[in-house]
Amino acid sequence: MNSTSGLTDDEVDILLAAAVTAPSLHNTQPWRFEVHGPVVDVLLDEKRSLPAEDPAGRAARIALGAAVFNIRVAAAMLGHESLVAPDPDPQYPEMAARVFLARREAPVPVLSGLYGELHRRHTHHGALLERAVSPKVLQKLDEAAQSEGARLQWLCQTELTQLGAIGQAVDGTPSATGVLSTRDEHTAAWVQAGQALQRVLLVATSYDLTASFFNQVLERTASRFQVRELIGGRLWPQMVIRIGYPAQPNGRTPRRDWRDSFDQWF
Repeated sequence: MNSTSGLTDDEVDILLAAAVTAPSLHNTQPWRFEVHGPVVDVLLDEKRSLPAEDPAGRAARIALGAAVFNIRVAAAMLGHESLVAPDPDPQYPEMAARVFLARREAPVPVLSGLYGELHRRHTHHGALLERAVSPKVLQKLDEAAQSEGARLQWLCQTELTQLGAIGQAVDGTPSATGVLSTRDEHTAAWVQAGQALQRVLLVATSYDLTASFFNQVLERTASRFQVRELIGGRLWPQMVIRIGYPAQPNGRTPRRDWRDSFDQWF
């Protein structure tokens, strides 16, 4: 991949404005950014971590992964191919990922098509319509997760009942509830899960679907292992997602301006 010599002010604005639309636990927005020529570093803002609810920092890394995917989408719209290196510097553990951008050419197929969904996507906190999500659309969401190296496993009614017994009840409408999981369990896998999550969410938004998260059950070690057994015992559950059609739109949660999370430009 031939790298570009640098990014313009406008490109940085577009890339980082996209990044900060990512979801995060309790809207903490735990990211910082640095730009080095054609490279964007995504770092953990430890001041915005939640040590009680997220002691290992797993949820924060997932949020950073979602921000990374948004950068990839915006870069694709601008015409940049991108390559992601998770945990690029062992001496700098706050650096979650480094995004390398190639020379600008034509918009990158597939990813660039998701750019319009970035500002439409939001976490839904309201009621859902009594309308099932079609198997064809669920398959598209499966494929979105798989393309980022993750798995999205939809739960049947029996498994939903078991999930409720573990401690995470998911009520009532004909929505689809799935567990997003990864093969590995480390900080780079969490960033990978975040990229897969955001790709699923943007594809869902393109079908006018909305999502909410039920992750309390994954925030406790014992119940997380129970969910792992529920999905087969071989993958690591990272998110529990409910997908459906919103009965009424609800507003977006506020975001900090990306400049408040911007450290340096070299």
